Amino acid sequence: TMLGSAQWQWLEGVLKQPAELRLIVSSIQFAAEACGSESWANFPHEQKRLVDLIRSTSAKGVVFLSGDRHWCEMSRFSDGAPYPLYDLTASSMTQVHQRGTPTPNKNRLLPQTYHQPNVGTLDIDWTRPDVPLTLRILDVDGRARIEKMIQLSELQ
Repeated sequence: TMLGSAQWQWLEGVLKQPAELRLIVSSIQFAAEACGSESWANFPHEQKRLVDLIRSTSAKGVVFLSGDRHWCEMSRFSDGAPYPLYDLTASSMTQVHQRGTPTPNKNRLLPQTYHQPNVGTLDIDWTRPDVPLTLRILDVDGRARIEKMIQLSELQ
């Protein structure tokens, strides 16, 4: 299992609280397909349970931020989800990924991946009518290597 019963209860309570945006930070990817190593997809009952919890609590605005793959990518999970669940994977801050091309991921939203030291960012413009969320992977020089803007209205 991914979470214990006390963690599931806590998460349900948090998802029931009013919020326009909810960031779920996971040490492993949520939205990528099973990769032979650590990901929520390797625990399909737990992944489904989390999707069902998002639906049953009517939690809007969920975005996942993850790591641990030693490369960066943007994934989108839709299987049974009430709206697209986006997952920005930033990893690693200091290590070069030696293998290059990562494992296949049918849920990879953007074709590009990034394998050099990086950091992930999320910019939110609350001043705009349909709040844009800009998810980015930045290289050591601050250049965007992966970038995706989504509207908060997509997460309803």
